[in-house]
Formats: sequence, C-alpha cells, structure tokens
Amino acid sequence: MEAAGEGALIAQYLRPHTHRHPGAFALLDDAAALAVPEGHELVVTADALAEGVHFLADDPAETLAVKALSVNISDLVAKGAAPFAYFLTLALPERCGEAWLSCFAMGLGRVADGRLAGGDLIRTRGPLTLSVTALGLVPEGRMVRREGAKPGEEVFVSGLIGSAYLGLKCLVGESLGAVSSLDDSSRARLVGRYREPVVEMPERLAEGVRGVASAALDVSDGLILDAQRLALVSGVAIDIEAERVPVDPAAERLIAEGAVVREALFTGGDDYCVLLTSPLCAQGLQAHPLWRERPPVSIGRVVDGPAGHVRLLDKAGNVVNIPRSGHDHFRKGGAE
Repeated sequence: MEAAGEGALIAQYLRPHTHRHPGAFALLDDAAALAVPEGHELVVTADALAEGVHFLADDPAETLAVKALSVNISDLVAKGAAPFAYFLTLALPERCGEAWLSCFAMGLGRVADGRLAGGDLIRTRGPLTLSVTALGLVPEGRMVRREGAKPGEEVFVSGLIGSAYLGLKCLVGESLGAVSSLDDSSRARLVGRYREPVVEMPERLAEGVRGVASAALDVSDGLILDAQRLALVSGVAIDIEAERVPVDPAAERLIAEGAVVREALFTGGDDYCVLLTSPLCAQGLQAHPLWRERPPVSIGRVVDGPAGHVRLLDKAGNVVNIPRSGHDHFRKGGAE
C-alpha cells in the first residue's frame, strides 16, 4: 500500500483541528486570514522543540504535541494573553509515519482543540523538530511585559518548580541514582510534568496576570535565569527565599534524603509556569477575585541593586551559591 502524500496527511490529521477559525480555510490555501476582535491586540510568540534538546527520542507523539503547544501557551498567559490561534511546522524523519501523526493529532486536540490556523509539514533527514507560532488576544494596551517590576514589590510563581527537572532524571539512565527512592506514583507524576507541562485554565490565568502583575514572564529555562531576565529588563534586583519556592512533595523527600540539592531545582528549566511581580502582598493577592481559587506563591521581593542581579537566600538569610543559573542554548554547558 502506497504511503499517503502530504495533502492526504494534512487533510486527515491536521484539518480537523482548524474548526474554530473559518479564516484558516481548512488548510486549503497558502495563508490564513484571522480577524482580531474589536478592542484587542494580538500577542505573538514562537518556540521550536528539537529532539535531543527539548525532548527524548522515545517520548510519545501525543505528549510532544501537548508540550509543543503548552510551552507557547505559557508564554502567552505570562503576557496576560488568552490563546487564540497557532501555526504548526513539523519536520518529520521517516520513522514518524501515520500512526505517529495520528497520536500527535490527539495531543493537539487535548490542548488547543480547533485553534490550528496553518503551518507546514515536511520530511527531514535530521532529528524530529516541531515549531509553533502561537497567537493570543489581550485587551488593547494591557499586555504585561518583563519591564515594570519596582523595588518593594513581591515576587510570585504560579506553579511548582523543579518537577520537570526530576522527571527527566527519572527517564535518563545515568541520573537514576538521585531519584531511585521514589515510588512509582511519584515517578509517574514527575515524568508527566516533564513530558506534558499543561497550562491549566489559560484564559483565567491570563486574566489573573493582567489584573495584578507589574511584570511577568514564563519560567522555561530555570527560575533563577528567568528571574534574572525579568530583573534586567526592569532595572532591578530580586531576592528569592529558597524555602518558599513551591516544589513537589517528592522533591521535598529527595532534598531531606540528601539525594537532591534544593537549588538545583531552580535551574533545571521546563517548569512553564508564570513568574510575576506585583505591588500586592501575598494576602492581598490571595483575596483578589481573579486569584481566589489558585493564588500564586510569594517567593521573594524586588529590591534595589544591580539590574538583573538575583540572590537566592536560605532560611537564615544567607546567600546560596548558584554555579549554574539555568539553560541557555548558546552558552557552554547550557548555563549562563
């Protein structure tokens, strides 16, 4: 039986994911025409995922779709933008056939059903590569930037830090020693955070960010490195109290056993939650109507100091040495 061509693959596996956008023209044209609702602006972001860099070769196709979309949705909500549409480019090696594409399409439906507006599908002799360009909607003039944090404000995160770092250790053989004491349910939960970093209720999260944040970005390359990025653009310094950073209960057990150093969780990356600063205190933010259900956690303060300087403090207020701040593709060893 002859393998299906590009047009047939697009029609069967990708076209069903365009139904929210008539201007996608069922992927039958060269471009899409998307109308922006009155009073709103488009926020546009793009992220690429490459095999061996952002995911493992044997990661399931469905989880790759979830991850590719979620990393972009995380960028959007950190800007206060609700997901609107996305464009997808897939560069597939020969091993990724119709069965793989069918599973991948299921993942698309789980995260952003019907929001596909276009893209490209090609074969490659290189590694599997996925690229998503995501569009979000934000009320005019309301996008939250990295700039805007002011001394005296509190620093918050909207999710757990370090779970994906430990999930990767569960999957990579040479790192198993550090997580060998974990039970099966803990391993599964952490691996899930690495493979499928789903952003829950993104529209509500985006609204919450817009409502309280003076500055924000998503945590993708490590809490410390991304805090440095926000602080640099805002022209401030940030103090983070290590014990206040929320981590998975399994991570706390590993720290107590001495198997994992707490600060390593803050540099691993792939957390895909929001780091934000706000003039509201923790109690004020918890009482805010947009955050009553799932308020972010206060982890430190914006302070006067050299722009971009981030200090990690222990219980006694002493500075913790951090030899590696996070993942940077273009620095030796991935660290900045």
